[in-house]
Amino acid sequence: MKNIHELIQAGFLQSKQIDNEALFHITTPCVFRIESDIVQSLKKNYISTEEIGGVLSARPTLINNERVYVIANVRYVRNAIEDNPRTDGRNKTNAYFPDFKQLNQEISNILKENCLPINFHTHPTKSIEQIVSIMNQNYQTDTSEQDKKESELPLKIGNEKLLMPRCLIVGNAISPTDIFIGVYNGFIAPVSFDTSKKKVMDENIRKFANFFSSIDFTTGQKIGLGVGAALLLLSIIKYPKYSLPVISCLAFTAPILLTNTKNIERPEYFNRLDFGDADIYIP
Repeated sequence: MKNIHELIQAGFLQSKQIDNEALFHITTPCVFRIESDIVQSLKKNYISTEEIGGVLSARPTLINNERVYVIANVRYVRNAIEDNPRTDGRNKTNAYFPDFKQLNQEISNILKENCLPINFHTHPTKSIEQIVSIMNQNYQTDTSEQDKKESELPLKIGNEKLLMPRCLIVGNAISPTDIFIGVYNGFIAPVSFDTSKKKVMDENIRKFANFFSSIDFTTGQKIGLGVGAALLLLSIIKYPKYSLPVISCLAFTAPILLTNTKNIERPEYFNRLDFGDADIYIP
């Protein structure tokens, strides 16, 4: 790869002193652009019952005077968590431990291509209960304590230390069309997505409210909506056995629908999408 100091001169990296030692990291603001074929590959290879992972190739590119790290390649690395007997209950269904020999070789190849490596892993969402699978698609976008710790581990390149952000991938156990791709830590992003998810939800709710407030309902339409709401309320009271499960399902689905970034112009730290390029903005 290009010398780290060349990337600093080009504005793609900067240094930070930690315990009197220089640690290099990506310069912000910037954009991670995961090309559509990589998004499709991540969706196709996602396994809803176990964790997988690998490394993404990030090519530093200047587009319209904006730093863009183009993700045009993905390398999957074998999960070696079960290679040796364990007593801590960790296995492929709840942990990802890369085959380090394969991982190091892939990182070496990426550096030779003048790209930067971004480690990624997935969280599974499948459950024997469908409603839990739906809920998991939101819950599993939370980073674990192990994820947070590993996001603080720098990569050693020669005599230099480079701290890269990591990616969390969460698919959909019910429908293969939807995928969550998030970037965390590396000195450039939070270690969790709580704040960024809330920001997207608030923006989607605001747009939803503005859309309906802009509609000029006639008197007849207002009466119809009122009657419809009253009938819905009566059906809930009269048939709670059938209506409450539907309402509960909608309540569990709402956070997933509201964190969809389709209508968000510049989604920060994560992107949840069905197709196309995934642009993730780091302010």
